[in-house]
Amino acid sequence: KTAYEIVSRDWSSDVCSSDLTWRMMFPTAQHPLLIHRKPRKASYVPAHPWHLEALYAAKLRNRIGKPLGRIAWQELKPVVARYLAPSERMDAPAGVDDMILAIGKARIRFGQTVDVDKQAEKAISEVAPQVEAFTLGEQAKMLRTLGVDAVGQNLFLATQRAEWTRANVNLIRTIPDDFFARLSRDIISAVHEGQRHETLARTIRQKCIGIEGQESLPAWRYNLIARDQVSKYNGALAHAQQSAVGIEKYEWRSVNDRRTRETHLALDHSIQSWDNPPAIGHPGEPIQCRCSAIAIL
Repeated sequence: KTAYEIVSRDWSSDVCSSDLTWRMMFPTAQHPLLIHRKPRKASYVPAHPWHLEALYAAKLRNRIGKPLGRIAWQELKPVVARYLAPSERMDAPAGVDDMILAIGKARIRFGQTVDVDKQAEKAISEVAPQVEAFTLGEQAKMLRTLGVDAVGQNLFLATQRAEWTRANVNLIRTIPDDFFARLSRDIISAVHEGQRHETLARTIRQKCIGIEGQESLPAWRYNLIARDQVSKYNGALAHAQQSAVGIEKYEWRSVNDRRTRETHLALDHSIQSWDNPPAIGHPGEPIQCRCSAIAIL
């Protein structure tokens, strides 16, 4: 049938004479209107899961950081007390030797008391579902502004969760060794610098359990892991969700505050392809990256 031979009941909204003519002339080609369709950018900017970074840090603090610092201080406190006692104030070399010995005892006690891998997996299992729900919810809001329905298109989730869990366990596993090594170095360095006995005692306590708003050494490490890894998971899920619904390009969006690095500001509002990442990686991949990918259809 030609367009003029079709009766009224045969007409549909996507059939017209120009369509039929084009298809008869070029049956395997795309319609020029589709070829030159102007890309559309999503109008919704996904929020960043700041609250989940704090939640993850709190989980790591309670499960690993606090026991680690507490056990170290329990072993060091009697040595520090002897170091400060006027009646038997220890000289620096003897004091350092005893402190290093106490740190060794703390390391053994902690290893016998806390299963780091098990505690890490528990913390991850409590946080990962919340990051997934938040990120996929934000992606769904953004994609809806492009008329794209992402519901049910998350077959990638199990793989992403497994990869994130494995990476996080490996990082968290390093916290105790990193803490004990840095604590030993800081004590030796303070003594070599001639730090007063009272100042050194205060420094050791602060590094173990924190005092007066000053973070302990474990806190610095688990806070860094929480900020970086939640951002990485947020970015990885955004990448996977957009790819799953056929999004090939995105606009890089930086946070644009005083913490934003120059390399990230330089990419702000640039158009990127998921299959060709910029030199620093996609949003969320660089360490502590808070940038986002605005889908383009």
